[in-house]
Amino acid sequence: MINRQLLEQGYLIVNGFVNAEYSQELYQDLLEHGRTDNTFMCDDFHGAVHNHPNTTAAVEIHHYMTKYMTDLIGESLFPTYSYMRIYNNNSFLIKHTDRPACEISATVHLGSDKEWSMFVEHPITRKKTRIDLKSGDAVVYLGCTTQHWREGSYTGEHFAQMFLHWVRSRGRFAYTLNDKDRTQPERGWVGDLVTEYENMLIQSMLRPRLL
Repeated sequence: MINRQLLEQGYLIVNGFVNAEYSQELYQDLLEHGRTDNTFMCDDFHGAVHNHPNTTAAVEIHHYMTKYMTDLIGESLFPTYSYMRIYNNNSFLIKHTDRPACEISATVHLGSDKEWSMFVEHPITRKKTRIDLKSGDAVVYLGCTTQHWREGSYTGEHFAQMFLHWVRSRGRFAYTLNDKDRTQPERGWVGDLVTEYENMLIQSMLRPRLL
């Protein structure tokens, strides 16, 4: 059963998810080599950013941390995909939830020249939480049901994140292993997932605690 605190909040903060020195190395490497025409994208979802899907470093961390995440979440997980992104001046991130391959997600802060808060909203209570991370820290969240965003446009010059995604190996989205199948479930799947998580939380609250 999924970690009770994660079910209650929709997110968890993990300090030192990645070594801070290594996070800074990844950040500096992105600044020096990661802002090219081939990595540039501009859309209505993020504005102008530089995207790096499944880089060697991110894939290494993704697979290395799968055992840790399985223990943290309380269920066996399959890795789906990883991503690194540089947000630039005037980039933004609209309020959203993610596709099935992002059931269990971790956003790792690599580095920036200015703070830019992330916000999450619980799907049932609608409680909003502001999150600020240091280099190497991560927020783990239920990506398909917990709305997340950043307020306003970025006023600095560069803000680098790494995204790591998993699904429960025995859950409804196990078919997205390694992100090979991007089939969308039938309409209403997000609401069904919220209900599933709520039932898990109720069961965990009824279960007697071990002394």
